Amino acid sequence: MGYEVGRHATMVGINLDDMDLSGLNLRGINLSNASLRGTNLKGTNFTGATLIRADFSRANLHDTNFTDADLSACDMSMAYGKIALFIRAKLWGTNFRNCIMKNAFFIGADLFAADFVGADMLGARFDDALNTDKIHNLQHCRFVWYLNPYGGKPSFTPRDGWRKLDTSILGGISFQENIS
Repeated sequence: MGYEVGRHATMVGINLDDMDLSGLNLRGINLSNASLRGTNLKGTNFTGATLIRADFSRANLHDTNFTDADLSACDMSMAYGKIALFIRAKLWGTNFRNCIMKNAFFIGADLFAADFVGADMLGARFDDALNTDKIHNLQHCRFVWYLNPYGGKPSFTPRDGWRKLDTSILGGISFQENIS
């Protein structure tokens, strides 16, 4: 990883909106109540961080590592988190509304009262996740796409002759599937 900010540093309530913090090692940091709206956090390491009530709305979380982090009551609405790692993360009441979390890993994560309405979860993994029966609006997120046999934009609605796609074609590589 890139440059490491002081391990276990505390920056409670700080405003980091629209900044480029990509590739930083923020392992163990406390950013509770921080605002990171629209911030580029691509490849950032938040392993073991305390991020309670942090605002990640519209943030770029592509390939961001939240392993063992506490993200309780965070706002991740409209965030882009392709291949993000939420391994063993505490996500109590976290808002994932209308976000893109394709191929994200929620392995062993505690999802009590997390809200996924409108989220794009194609290829996301939830192996050994806790409290999956307590997730809100899981029925209103997308785990499946349908590919047009003649090319063009995929659809979330099944159509005759369209191929069902329940995993990402290229894994962590960006592709036209990201246009929607």
